[in-house]
Amino acid sequence: MTPKSLKDFPWIDPWVPVSDQGRDAYNYELRMELSLAHPLYGVRARAVARTCHTDDILFQLKDHPIAEYAVVHLTFRGKPENDPQWPSVILYRDLEHFVTQRMLRDAAAYEIDQSNQAA
Repeated sequence: MTPKSLKDFPWIDPWVPVSDQGRDAYNYELRMELSLAHPLYGVRARAVARTCHTDDILFQLKDHPIAEYAVVHLTFRGKPENDPQWPSVILYRDLEHFVTQRMLRDAAAYEIDQSNQAA
């Protein structure tokens, strides 16, 4: 799926597309946080979506050997992390894998959380 087609992708809350300004900010922050030992170091990544309740960002990857997408939990420290486990990352081989293994699960948990808050 190309980045242009993601504009019309049917995101499910809590996942929402990022704005152009948000994309630039998240891309920059990711580059700032990656240490040389991080699994995404040197991989071209482009922010495409975020959760509206956490700091998790969905990045579309270019030239990664096994994954087209990654969910990254940014720390917003603005500098490389000392521990290569941060920012944390979960890789997804393609968009369908992300949807079935992450977005749908997040949507169910988010719906339960919203219901509990309303009660």
